[in-house]
Amino acid sequence: MAHASPVRQPDLFIVGAPKSGTTALHTHLGSHPQIVLPSQKDRPFYASDLDFRRWRLSRADYEAQLREGADAPILGHSCVWYLYSHTAAEEIRRAAPDAKIVIMLRNPVDMLHAQHSQFLYNGNEDIADFGQALAAEPDRRAGRRVPRRAHFPQGLWYLDTARFGEQVERYLRVFGEGRVATILYDDFRADPDGTVAGVARWLGADGVPLSGGVVNANRRVRSRSLQSFLMAPPPWLERAVHAVLPRSLHGRIAPWMIRRNIQERPREPVPAELRRRIAADLAGDVSRLGELVGRDLGDWCGDGPDGAGQRVGVRRARA
Repeated sequence: MAHASPVRQPDLFIVGAPKSGTTALHTHLGSHPQIVLPSQKDRPFYASDLDFRRWRLSRADYEAQLREGADAPILGHSCVWYLYSHTAAEEIRRAAPDAKIVIMLRNPVDMLHAQHSQFLYNGNEDIADFGQALAAEPDRRAGRRVPRRAHFPQGLWYLDTARFGEQVERYLRVFGEGRVATILYDDFRADPDGTVAGVARWLGADGVPLSGGVVNANRRVRSRSLQSFLMAPPPWLERAVHAVLPRSLHGRIAPWMIRRNIQERPREPVPAELRRRIAADLAGDVSRLGELVGRDLGDWCGDGPDGAGQRVGVRRARA
C-alpha cells in the first residue's frame, strides 16, 4: 500500500464510526451531482492491521472502483472501520495527502448496542444478549468464543471500537484540524438537510437538498443460523448453485433469501445498569473526545439514550 498509484485518489474519506449515520450521509452525498461515492460502502482497502475475512478490496478492485469516478469533481470512499484502525489514517495520508476526512460520532453506548444488533444480523456475532456479548470480550481477545463464521473478529472487542477520543485524535494528528470534520449523530438526525449541505460546501460542492426517508433501519433476523449460512455459504454450495442455475440468477438467490429472513423493528433499550457500567468504562475517553471537538459531551455518560437532552453538537473543520 505504500507505493504510489497511477489512479486518481479520493478527495473524501468517510471513516466512521459504525452505526452513527454514515450510511445516510454516504447515500445522500452520493446523490449529489458533483460527488461520486461507490455504490457499495464499507468494503475496506486500507486498515492493514484489521482482519477482514470478507469484503476486503484487492488493489485491482479498489483502483477499478476509483476509475469509475475519475472524472467527478469530488471522488469519495467510505468505510466505517477506518476510524477504529490504528494504521488506516497514515495509510490514507500516504496515498491521498490532500484528502478530507469526515467522522460521524454517536453516544458510544448506543453505538455499541446498534453494532451488536448489526453483527447479529450479518453473522459476526452469535451471542444474542448484549450484556453477555460484552462480557465475552476478554475470551474473544484470547481467540476463544469467536463465532465460527465470524468475518471480523476484532469488531467483537466492543469497548475498543467505541474509544472515539483516541481514534479522532489519531486523524487530527495525521491530517490536521483543517482537513477533518466531526459530525455528531444527534445533530445529523435533527437537521439532515443542513448537515449534508454543510458537508457538501466544506468539500467545495454546492449545497443541495436531500430526499427524505430512513436509511439503514435496524434489522433483526428471524433465524440466525440461516442468516449466518446465507452470509457466508460454503464454496462447494456456491459452485453447485452456479452450475445448476441460469447465469441471470447468479448472485440473486441468497440476497432474496436474506431479505425474507429479516424484519425491521426497533431495538429493546439498553438496561439502565448495563448502560451505566459501559458509560463508566468509557467516561475518560468521552472526556478526551469532548476536549478534542470542543463540546460538552457529559450527558453521553448519563442514563439516557440518543436524543435524551444530550448537550452534543457538530464541529466542522476550519477551512
